[in-house]
Amino acid sequence: MKPGDLDNLRHLIGTCIKSVRQKKGLSLEQLESLTGIEEANLRKIESGTRLPTMPTIMILSNALGVSHRELQEFEFNMEEKSE
Repeated sequence: MKPGDLDNLRHLIGTCIKSVRQKKGLSLEQLESLTGIEEANLRKIESGTRLPTMPTIMILSNALGVSHRELQEFEFNMEEKSE
């Protein structure tokens, strides 16, 4: 892993979660109710300051109605666009 890779990963995952949440018309408060994850932690994840654990990613993907695979594809597509 190169320097900056972890920062990039946090940003990509956060961007994906925020994008899906907004497309579903959910507020952070509503996502908190669906997942049990505190709004403050959701903000940190979406802003890329906190890398969610795999169980957290699974909870979020289930609540947002997307598969883990879709999250991975989103990350790959975002990396291609930034190159």
